[in-house]
Amino acid sequence: MVWLSDDGGASYSLSSTVFSWMDECTMAELSDGGVYINMRNNHSVCRCRASAVSSDGGASFGAVRWDRDLPSPVCQATLSTAGGHLLFA
Repeated sequence: MVWLSDDGGASYSLSSTVFSWMDECTMAELSDGGVYINMRNNHSVCRCRASAVSSDGGASFGAVRWDRDLPSPVCQATLSTAGGHLLFA
């Protein structure tokens, strides 16, 4: 489940999507207004990060994708956007 706020924390809503076996997520707004979520993956599919995209402001998310180019470290990762680019660290 994802709790999110789009009003600076004055109120929160809960996404209807449940991400089983995922934790320590980070989100960023994409240039097209979508919401990208990147999560630590606790599945045995790969030792990589998992991601999904929402097209309704985070109310729900599409299917989980395995980002095999992004290793899943033992610490939380972070996202940011700058100049229309999505940055991962």
